[in-house]
Amino acid sequence: MIDALKTIIRKINIKLKLRKFNKFKFKENDSDFLYVKDLREKGLCLDPDFLSKSDSGKKIINQFNSINQSTLLDIFNENQNKKSIKSFKSYLTRFFNKQDLIDFANQDSILREVRQYFGFEPYIRYISVWLDYSTNDNQPKDTQIFHRDSDDVHLIKVFFYLNDVNINNGPFQYIKYSHKKSWIDYKNDFLLNKFAGNIFSCEAKKGTLILCDTNGYHKGLTLKEKNYRVMLTVNYTSQSPRWGKLEKIIN
Repeated sequence: MIDALKTIIRKINIKLKLRKFNKFKFKENDSDFLYVKDLREKGLCLDPDFLSKSDSGKKIINQFNSINQSTLLDIFNENQNKKSIKSFKSYLTRFFNKQDLIDFANQDSILREVRQYFGFEPYIRYISVWLDYSTNDNQPKDTQIFHRDSDDVHLIKVFFYLNDVNINNGPFQYIKYSHKKSWIDYKNDFLLNKFAGNIFSCEAKKGTLILCDTNGYHKGLTLKEKNYRVMLTVNYTSQSPRWGKLEKIIN
């Protein structure tokens, strides 16, 4: 009864916020955009050719390539004995030029798509570079379990792969179409049965861009032994995100 009431209240709150932004400023045709149609229908899209079109993306890849592999190994070894729930993740943001990260997030080829999807000017809530690695127990933890984000009702995350990602090193996974009723919380077993045919693993080469509405269910797959995945992520929300604005956008 309590869970049902929470679902009803969440649905009302989401519908009210969506209605607040119903009179979109940007009313161009979705077919004139590269990503928006898939975002509305499926909740995500991939652009495997993004790097060839983005000077900003090339700068970020070059900066990652300049990081000594022994540095990544040191971070990997340092975190093997961590007991925290996020023991599989570290941040590499400090190794990248801050202005280049901001330029990446603000490049027109991305912003115009998010603007059209939202119908208004988006807010960049944070920019990060994540290093995910395998752990001793290889058990899924935290964001490696299917979940919805709750930063905002209007929410797009961009993921930019900085190394090749396959089934062994933790591809981003998304349940297509699950963004459409974001007020419903499914139990994990029911979720997997309901959407069994819609789980998409984003296995792709470095330089691939992923856009997704993370009101839909998603996770990072657990990594197999001695593997890592690195990606830049940008979080776009409305100008009044549910969790509020952060003091530090780059973290």
